[in-house]
Amino acid sequence: MSKHYPDLSPLLDCIAAFFGMIYAICLLILALLLAVPIVGVIVYLCSSFLFPADWVFPITAVGTILFLFITVLSAWYEW
Repeated sequence: MSKHYPDLSPLLDCIAAFFGMIYAICLLILALLLAVPIVGVIVYLCSSFLFPADWVFPITAVGTILFLFITVLSAWYEW
């Protein structure tokens, strides 16, 4: 008589989805800690050369927020 083992594929799918979420969160934390300050400095330097002094900080803020938004979208959609 053969033994019937339960199908573990739904459980394995849940475990894989959990580790996928952990991986996406780690990528976002890495982007927040490393890439955002670097991009902020680059945008600040470029905008300080190209625009008047009153516009430097708003352009830097917008550029950094756009970078964060693109990072979140790329992690969400896994492009």
